[in-house]
Amino acid sequence: MRLLVCGRALQRLAACIIGLAIIGAVAAPATSPARGDGTTAIAVETFSNEAGASGSVAVDLSDAAYRAISST
Repeated sequence: MRLLVCGRALQRLAACIIGLAIIGAVAAPATSPARGDGTTAIAVETFSNEAGASGSVAVDLSDAAYRAISST
């Protein structure tokens, strides 16, 4: 108990705590990029017309999907 009352002991304890805090901050893992800052991958390239709809429907859907994905 006498060591905790001594001024030098408190200074050493404070220095140790500060030193360990600095070491802990430096040793922390690096942060990952925020959502949306990473690489962009498009899941749908084009729609296929397996239902036999008119030719422009598949093209319009593909264009709309590409615009929606690229704008987010």
